[in-house]
Amino acid sequence: MKAICAALVLMASAAAASAADAPPLDGAGVTLNDPLLDHMAGHWTMTGTLAGRPVKHTVDAEWVLAH
Repeated sequence: MKAICAALVLMASAAAASAADAPPLDGAGVTLNDPLLDHMAGHWTMTGTLAGRPVKHTVDAEWVLAH
């Protein structure tokens, strides 16, 4: 039983040490890279019907902040 507890403690400390060495996924100074969001940037024209009436919307989307 002591050997199992010791092994669990070693695995937990190794996981914590490797997580501390990994670069942060987000936060100040980290650039978000997402191919899907990259494709959404640009000028968009949306047309359709809303409440039985034709509608047209234009949208400009661009990266801001850390990108």
